[in-house]
Amino acid sequence: LIELVTSPNNPDGHARAASVAGPHSSAVMDHAYLWPHFTAVGPPVAYGNSTVALFTLSKMTGHASTRVGWALCSDPHVAGRMRDFVQTATFGSPRENQLRALAVLEHVVGSGGEIFTFARGRMLRRWERLEALFASQPEAGQQEAGQEAALFSLEPRDAPATDAFSGEVEYAPSPAYAWIKLNSAEAFGGDALAAMAAYGIVGRSGREFGAEPCHVRLELLMREQTFELLIAKLEELLRAGRQ
Repeated sequence: LIELVTSPNNPDGHARAASVAGPHSSAVMDHAYLWPHFTAVGPPVAYGNSTVALFTLSKMTGHASTRVGWALCSDPHVAGRMRDFVQTATFGSPRENQLRALAVLEHVVGSGGEIFTFARGRMLRRWERLEALFASQPEAGQQEAGQEAALFSLEPRDAPATDAFSGEVEYAPSPAYAWIKLNSAEAFGGDALAAMAAYGIVGRSGREFGAEPCHVRLELLMREQTFELLIAKLEELLRAGRQ
């Protein structure tokens, strides 16, 4: 049995752990978002010999088009089979991509991970803006006062944890995506993506992630001007929901 575990998870950003263990099971840990600007990074993980941990330059520095990633595995036999598969399936990575990835990684190491500190500051501020915006909606208990409950709810972030990179013990996560639920089956036909689209907001339906259409994923990795536009459109949507 091979279990694929995405941690942090896409789309909700929650940390996950393998749930299956045994002599005939293996885990593939997808750690594409396990970087300091998204979540606390703990000490080196003591995986089993058959566990494979996957990482990518894409979410580390944003160089998605470079198409470079790497895997960590302590089992020489499994590592050898992985290497053979990569060579057979891709005929190797283009030299240009390798050189670009090498230059990027050398800069990250040489600067002491400065990009992580910068990106984390941006992501934390964006999450604070989002949480304040969604918190401005009426709570469910306010229905007694004649107000309707919140039309949308924002998936809460994981609790702060100790981060080995910065040394912080109360390191709050700042996921790459916002996972949002439309709480009304009547509004917008219960389709969260349709609700967003009606106000010019681009997202991905919960259906794409095996969830109900009342969920939608919003991208938070964008230019600052684009994020400000997103906030303005969300404000308009939530304001209309309160009317």
